[in-house]
Amino acid sequence: TTFCNSYYQGKRKQIINDVANRIKKEQIPKGWDKAKIVHICPVADEVDQEIFTLFKDSLVCLTPQGLMRRWDEKGQVYPKKWIPVFKVSSQVDVLIFSEEDIADFPEVLEKYKSLIKIVILTRGAEGSILYWRDKEIPFSAFKTEEKDPTGAGDVFAAAFLIKYHQTDNPIESSRFANCVASFAVEEKGTAGIADLDRLIKRASLMGIDL
Repeated sequence: TTFCNSYYQGKRKQIINDVANRIKKEQIPKGWDKAKIVHICPVADEVDQEIFTLFKDSLVCLTPQGLMRRWDEKGQVYPKKWIPVFKVSSQVDVLIFSEEDIADFPEVLEKYKSLIKIVILTRGAEGSILYWRDKEIPFSAFKTEEKDPTGAGDVFAAAFLIKYHQTDNPIESSRFANCVASFAVEEKGTAGIADLDRLIKRASLMGIDL
């Protein structure tokens, strides 16, 4: 699946050029169902729902952006309202999405919170909000100079999962993820992935102990 992304005043316009074949349960390699951490991140509704039933003992995160997209015959991408079926929601431990993803359907947030243990709303330069145990916990973004925001949400999710698997603490994990994502927007592609020393230094400037 390929997209053409363009940005104007912080808003992204997407054109979808090609769509890959659907990913089915039987295509998942043997042994992957034993993974400790699983991040399911469809980009164009290409993940079969049966895949979610594979990972019974894993920490499973879903970033559902690709389930919240529809497109016309020219490939112009538009938002789509998405409500997870039980087969999906019952297997997901962490749900992460952006405020842009639900801008047209803000009411779905309450539904997500009722279905999934940990829900995180990312807000770009405004940081993120953690919804956990009936609490709403905001986190400020780290100050940075944005060059390319593409992929920052995936970086945030990966960082959160790693830290949460280590600590079982979603608050500490949210702080860590915000810090890691702040580097991701400063460069294009993998050049924005920072090492641990740089992460610790930036966090300490904001009085945060990683």
